[in-house]
Order: sequence, then C-alpha cells, then structure tokens
Amino acid sequence: MRSILFVFTFAVAVLTANTAFANGPWIRSFQDYKFPTQVAMEHDQWVNPAAASATLLKSGAAISSTAATTITSFAAQPDFARNITLTPTGTTANVAAGTAVVTGLNIFGKTISENFSISSTQSTATTGNKAFKSVSSVVFPQASGTGVTLSIGSGTKLGLRRCMAQTGDYDWSVYGGAYEATRGTIAANATAIESNTFIPNGSEDGANQVDMYYVQNFRCYPGQ
Repeated sequence: MRSILFVFTFAVAVLTANTAFANGPWIRSFQDYKFPTQVAMEHDQWVNPAAASATLLKSGAAISSTAATTITSFAAQPDFARNITLTPTGTTANVAAGTAVVTGLNIFGKTISENFSISSTQSTATTGNKAFKSVSSVVFPQASGTGVTLSIGSGTKLGLRRCMAQTGDYDWSVYGGAYEATRGTIAANATAIESNTFIPNGSEDGANQVDMYYVQNFRCYPGQ
C-alpha cells in the first residue's frame, strides 16, 4: 500500500512540476524546463575578432550635393556582428547636418536600422551602437557642396547572442586566454538583441580570442 501511495505521490509531483515549468519562460530547443526565478549563465566567444576599421565596408564613397546618397555596394562585411562607423572625408567643409541611416541584418538575420547624427562640416567618425551582422544600405544626407566622400567601417562593439536585463549581468571575460582583471565595456537591452554589445579590455587585433560570460534574461532568441 505504501509503495502504491509513493508512486502516486511521485507522479502527482512530476505533473505539478511540469505545469509549473511550462508556465515559466521556457523556449523549446534553447533551454531546459526552468522556474521563472532561475537564471542561466551564457558564454559568448569571438575567435580572433579583427581590429576596428574605419574603411572596412567602404572607403571614399562620393556624396551627392543634389540629393541624399544611397550606398548599397560594399567591399566587405563585419567578421562578427558589431557596430558600424561613418566617417566623412574629402571636402568635409561641405558636409551638411542631417541624419544618416544604416540598414542591415542583426545576429539573428532580422532587418534592423540605426540613425546616425551627422554635424555640419563633420570630419570625425560617428560611432553606432547596434551590432550589425551585415549591412545592406547606407543613406547619407545631401552635402552642401561638392567633394564630400564617406568611409564606412566596423567598430569595437561585439554583438552578443542573447539579451541581458542590465549591464551588471556581465560577469567576467577572457582575452587571449587570460582573465581580464579590468572589466570590459557592456551595453544591455532587455529585448533588442542588436543593442547588447561587449568591448573587451584587451584590444581586438585579429590574433586574440575573446570570451565573455554573462547572465541572460530569456527574452531574445532566433525566430522571435
């Protein structure tokens, strides 16, 4: 009798647990059953990420003085999902104030865009914050005169593959196989994967692997 009672009690407990797990933030194929109060440590790895390059995607693209310029042809794409930089070159005295728009794909292959504020006579880079796996177009505002060119590059912000609820959920990082005693720089966004980025303390140089460990919030997955 006791054996039967034990089996019955165990079965009820399992069914109750499954119901509780199913009501928690559970996504098939990406995690096991979990209670809503549980957390998961993630490990992102970038194998020898290249150094930032102001001209990786495009160097010296001509900017029109009669209409906004749309650029859709690029020399290369980022090695990993990472942020984009726009640097006016050439006759920068003719750079006009306006908004440039970069469009492309995030790490999950979804279309994203980011606005870049351009100042009058700007000659330095405007650095983006979103991590682009690839760029499909850049629209740059009309110049006030001739001779303006544009370089499109990649920055140092490496895109994560999961979202964080807050920057404090970054735990530790490893650069070139060594623990980083000085913490890297993190950006967190609870729902937009492309806005979760990491800059290691060590310089990205194409020769050192970067590993980063953090607590994800179960909000960002492919297909969502």
